[in-house]
Amino acid sequence: MNLTDQILSGAPRPGPSGTVGRPVAFAGCAGLYHPAPGATAVLMVGTWGYEAFCQARARRILAERLAAAGYPVLRYDHPGTGDSLDDGAADLAGWSAALAAARVRLEELSGAERIVVVAEGVGAALVLAGLDPDAPWLAGFAALAPVVSGRTHLREIQALGAMVGGTLPDAVAVAGFRLPPGVAADLGRIDLRSAEFHVPAAFVAARPARNTEEALAGRLHTPSGPAELVAYADYEASVGDPTRAEPPRATHDALLSWLAAAVPAGHARPRPVAAAPASDELVGPGFVEVGVRFAEAGRLYGVLTSPAARAARTAVVIANAGRDPHVGWARFGVDLARGLAAHGVAALRVDLSAVGEGLPPAGAEDAELLYSVIHQDDVVAAADFLVGEGFGDLVLTGRCSGAYAVLHAAPRIAAARAVVPVNILRLVWDPRESVAAAIAGDVRPIGAVAKQALDPRIVLRILKGEVDPRNLLRRLAGRVAARLPAARAAERARRRAARDLVAGLAARGTTVAFVSGKTDGGVGLIEDAFGPGGAELSAFSGASLRLVADTDHNLTPAAARASVAGILAAIAGAS
Repeated sequence: MNLTDQILSGAPRPGPSGTVGRPVAFAGCAGLYHPAPGATAVLMVGTWGYEAFCQARARRILAERLAAAGYPVLRYDHPGTGDSLDDGAADLAGWSAALAAARVRLEELSGAERIVVVAEGVGAALVLAGLDPDAPWLAGFAALAPVVSGRTHLREIQALGAMVGGTLPDAVAVAGFRLPPGVAADLGRIDLRSAEFHVPAAFVAARPARNTEEALAGRLHTPSGPAELVAYADYEASVGDPTRAEPPRATHDALLSWLAAAVPAGHARPRPVAAAPASDELVGPGFVEVGVRFAEAGRLYGVLTSPAARAARTAVVIANAGRDPHVGWARFGVDLARGLAAHGVAALRVDLSAVGEGLPPAGAEDAELLYSVIHQDDVVAAADFLVGEGFGDLVLTGRCSGAYAVLHAAPRIAAARAVVPVNILRLVWDPRESVAAAIAGDVRPIGAVAKQALDPRIVLRILKGEVDPRNLLRRLAGRVAARLPAARAAERARRRAARDLVAGLAARGTTVAFVSGKTDGGVGLIEDAFGPGGAELSAFSGASLRLVADTDHNLTPAAARASVAGILAAIAGAS
């Protein structure tokens, strides 16, 4: 029995705030169930795309807190989003059917007959559009940043896409996350601005200056009056950027307080609990997927994708970039893993410590773990899990900080045949540098920064007051400081360490294939260590630098993601 089976069949395991989520699947949807002893359960119905991507860790923490308060919790991804299966014909009717299936699954797992629905964004519109006030199972409804007008939401998505990027000409999309066209069409017809609703208990967290969200609270009628209304003041901090996003703790505190008063969890189970299956698989075209927990006490999480037609010997470990959850920017983690299955290669897309579903180790709950040895340990744990599952040939990959983690974990993984760091921004960590500075910093060569400062277009924008010249001066000063004698000596030491790392991997037969966007900041670092164009990598057997045109650091353009996927498929399939 593997660890995931033990977790599914055993007693609830504690997380930092409550019970660890158990991977489940139903109706083509992937979900996580948090067991708890209460007689009232909570069904979390999320939003979609970039917003859901940024809030992944926040949703996990809220579910743990709800379970710690006694409420069994199920949360899941809508069809065609997150880890759920794609459905080209997906529409709101399909999403509603998945919602109904989620409720049934929660009843089966928890034994509860009373359920509170906690819905965010589009999820709230989905619930309200199909709400049956006489449903015997409905104990309450909570809406966080609810979508009240579908057309308004679609306009907001267009505006967000203009800021974040990753829009698509033929679809509603942000950061490469695409809303299924059928859902978008149906959503545009939803208008709840004058609708009245009756529920046993209600809670609304409205974003600042969103009058339609505030007004909804007055039209959610309960036996004791209108819904409890609170300000969702910490919303923006939870969705601006997945690496910098913070859970909206104040809003979650208010939600938990309302629940405790309006719909207590209780303790008596109304009926026997259905036995949880040993595993929940999703079967798609050419692949089979299952959520898995691994490392000590199932602390870490991943989704294992395997070819459906034949047993795979090779598996790829896909590590997080920054604090991007395992789904990946533009859903690349999902698409990459399923694409590799078509080549007969398995893949494990993982959440490292304190990222997405990954829990930090004891004592490191508040530590900064990006670029830490702990994340390297996590990559080793993922490799150990795969070896234990029978995969004897591994390829390790990750982007940005994930590239650093797999590169430095590789020497400790005997089964690692290749490591493919993508858009790496640090080859060797400078212990004097903070992660915050690394995220905000500029790793380009001094000439590139100076060239930008003297660009006539930039100069014109400075004169117009559109660009703060102090930002450019700070970047330039930082690069000048890096040229001082002491800094140069440290840089030479890091260069030697990088070359020794690649040499050691090459000597034992592990291929190191750096992949970078042509204009990515890490190209200069690779060239500093291995010569122009990475030419000196040829001195190390199998080592190379491959450049991808027309991309940003996140690989937002679809063509860039396809190029990286092709490189990985060629390397992983070469066993």
